[in-house]
Amino acid sequence: MSEAYALRSLRIVESFLVRRALVGREPTGLHAVFKTLWDKTKGAPTDVRKSIVTRTILSPSNDELTAFLTKERSDSRVVLDYIMEEYERSIIKANKYDPPPQTVATVEHVLPQNLTSEWSKLFSVDQHEKFVGLLGNLVPLSEMQNKSVQDQSWALKRKRFAGSNFKTTQEIAKLGSWSPTEITKRTKKLVTWIIETWPELGTI
Repeated sequence: MSEAYALRSLRIVESFLVRRALVGREPTGLHAVFKTLWDKTKGAPTDVRKSIVTRTILSPSNDELTAFLTKERSDSRVVLDYIMEEYERSIIKANKYDPPPQTVATVEHVLPQNLTSEWSKLFSVDQHEKFVGLLGNLVPLSEMQNKSVQDQSWALKRKRFAGSNFKTTQEIAKLGSWSPTEITKRTKKLVTWIIETWPELGTI
């Protein structure tokens, strides 16, 4: 198989798996699909695309992905660490930054999971429930820093984020406030990036 075909087929498989994982689709039935995929397709991209999508095993469309990620929690998704790592890499590549020190990332909720009196000045109880688990509220932090910032106010977190090893986290430290508006904007930005990075299968 040519290198171009191999890479295209791998992109199809990756987009298929990432999209499904992001919306919480169960992996039921995938084993049966993948154990015979090579025999059926010999890696040809068009055949791979036709073979992995079945009547019962579907790949979320852009509209489905957008609707889900802008409304539903993403903080419990197994694929989240990979998404955040790839986004970090994209920022480094786009801006030609030096690679950061090798630091294992943990997921930080900027608006903390515990609605403190300080944060309740910015978010109602209903807003907290709506926004705390959205993609736009999640950034990578080292385990040590994550444990130390916890439920701190935005003013304190912002200073800590500016010194993070992660460009993703440094990026939001430039913002003067952290409110439902900022989380909504960042969620939409991340969803757009996800759709571009893992496009609909028919466009690969």
